[in-house]
Amino acid sequence: MFAKRLLGQDPAEMYDAGKRHSDHFLRVLKQATELYFEDARRWALMLGTNWENLRRGWAWAVSYSGEDVDAARLCVDYMDAGERWFTLHLSPEEHASWTREALESARLLDDIPAEAMNLIRLSNAYTRVGRYQEAREVSETALELYRQIGNKAGEGGALNSLGACHQTLGDTASAEHCYRGQIRIAGELGDPQGEARGRGNLGVLYRKAGKHEEAIREISVGARIFQEIGDRREEAGARANLGTVYLEKGDLDRAGQEQEKYLRMARD
Repeated sequence: MFAKRLLGQDPAEMYDAGKRHSDHFLRVLKQATELYFEDARRWALMLGTNWENLRRGWAWAVSYSGEDVDAARLCVDYMDAGERWFTLHLSPEEHASWTREALESARLLDDIPAEAMNLIRLSNAYTRVGRYQEAREVSETALELYRQIGNKAGEGGALNSLGACHQTLGDTASAEHCYRGQIRIAGELGDPQGEARGRGNLGVLYRKAGKHEEAIREISVGARIFQEIGDRREEAGARANLGTVYLEKGDLDRAGQEQEKYLRMARD
């Protein structure tokens, strides 16, 4: 507030100051994001301390994004760097609004990969607010874009998002088809993490359909892959899901074993 008072009201000066501010806090956001897997506490502290300035930096970029290429790029970059934080700290409605701004900026820049990625984010945001049909439609659009540009990794991610939409809408067969497509693409790309996530999603789908043996098979394979690549955070989630399946199946001993594994990993 003090700095703003000193600046006066010269439009060019205000623009330059706002851009420098927005640029600076994008760098803060990127630096914090690099910390997430090393030290989640420092990540949260760094972004929590700077949250108001991050919001202001984003707001400046949005205010000029329709007419300024640099501001439009800032919108796209803010959403890329802050995706995890924004999902956690914005209301579902606000998160959808921010994602639409990033989507429009990507279109202005003719950045098709960024457009497709923000469509997937928008699908996730719409799911959170219960707009399931719209979530499915934007996931389908993202899938088409990734296929047009031949981005197989993006196609796998879009299939994952679309599978979640079909699952929410109760279309188990379409959801299974999407998840299997995601698993196939991950195998083609040599992406063990993508395969493990796809198998975990498929396992949860089977669990909700009452197919406990199929659920155990898929989630167990996913957990083993996460263990092999050393992703303990994802493995912990898989162990928790596996414990839930055994619990619903009535195998309390195995359910307890898997939940204890989950608890040990979560503490670590």
